[in-house]
Amino acid sequence: MARLLPCLFLVLLAVAPFLASPQTNPLNLKKHHGVFCDVCKALVDGGEKVGDDDLDAWLDVNIGTLCWTMLLPLHHECEEELKKVKKELKKDIENKEAPEKACKDVDLC
Repeated sequence: MARLLPCLFLVLLAVAPFLASPQTNPLNLKKHHGVFCDVCKALVDGGEKVGDDDLDAWLDVNIGTLCWTMLLPLHHECEEELKKVKKELKKDIENKEAPEKACKDVDLC
């Protein structure tokens, strides 16, 4: 038994890194499992209708509004995630990207 414990300890040390850090599922790389996808697409679609005039201010106001109306239970998380990717979404809106593509580019869809 005394010789078995060091062997078990070594096995545990070898296996521990694999148990401690589970691999991400490559089939599900969307942030929050895609729950913010519809809000993102609505934001991009609305931004394309606004045009370049005051897109920054429009995005700031409508991120909060859309998150509040479409995802009330998660509105704080929604606002946080959309504000993180606002610059990328703005660039995609200015480049006339489709809402689905723009939101996929930032991993929300």
